[in-house]
Amino acid sequence: MNVGENRPLNARPPRRRGWTRFIGPVAAVAVLGFALWVLRKMAAEISLRDIHAAIEATPTHDILLSIALTAISFAALAAYDILAVRSAIAEPVSLRTAAFAGAAGYAVSNALGFPIMTGGSVRYRLYAASGLKMADISRVVTVAWGTFWLGAGLVIGLFLAIDPATIAANLAIAPLVARLSGVLTLAAIAVFVLWVSTGERTINLFGWSLSMPDRRTVAAQITVGALDLAAAGAAFYVLLPDAVKPDIGTFAIVYTAALTLGILSHAPGGIGVFEATMISGLGFSGAPEVVGSLVLYRVIYYVLPLAVAALALAVAEVGHRRRPRRGPGETP
Repeated sequence: MNVGENRPLNARPPRRRGWTRFIGPVAAVAVLGFALWVLRKMAAEISLRDIHAAIEATPTHDILLSIALTAISFAALAAYDILAVRSAIAEPVSLRTAAFAGAAGYAVSNALGFPIMTGGSVRYRLYAASGLKMADISRVVTVAWGTFWLGAGLVIGLFLAIDPATIAANLAIAPLVARLSGVLTLAAIAVFVLWVSTGERTINLFGWSLSMPDRRTVAAQITVGALDLAAAGAAFYVLLPDAVKPDIGTFAIVYTAALTLGILSHAPGGIGVFEATMISGLGFSGAPEVVGSLVLYRVIYYVLPLAVAALALAVAEVGHRRRPRRGPGETP
């Protein structure tokens, strides 16, 4: 891609006409309103008494470590979009805008569910203000999602291939099946890396095209995706009572599955689906103390980032309304 062939940074994007100019503001207001509604619903379902009990039962240093790991996870999520805007589109977008869109978009979609609608609306508002068109925004979102799946594949594949016996015993599957699944997953990732290494690759679908990232970008995607999952999972793992902590390999497999099923369910925060998968997958049904860890994790990893993102988006929206339109590459 030749970025130099694009219009200069100080060029103003063409103004949208008619009803289309209202899409961004309406989407922003809708997402913020939905976020506030979900926050209120979560507050109703997670009582202060439950939170207080969970905090009392968890060492302070574990809570602080969980918060730090959550911050690392969201830094990796911000990098999802940074890698995407650098590889998927030719339009210049500032790293600050990409990082904000990535972190805020995932904070909203993680908690609200329906990632295409919620996180997509956040990205549309922020990227459209930088002059990106819908086609380019969809490319960014697609590549960012690819980062998650590459990271998830690496985490699952490595643990299944390295320690199949322990994981197989905990998940009631044959060790050979576990190892074979891990090897095939890693092989699929390796084939994809080799495929993008042989030259410029483009996917064309119904008139929509997407240039595949190069080998270095894919390697960065795999690393960032794995870092996100590792940090997010560790943020929950450190909150578990020592007496019920499973081996890391089994936990990583079940956590990734629970997270994925929660996303696919489109339930706000994957609530119910995530908890049920973790409890059944790790055999926590006879360990009521785990419920407190789940409550605390939901507050730390879902509610707090959503609250911060909602506030930041509201401030950004007010600032955007007060400033003249900016060209590509500038933060809204």
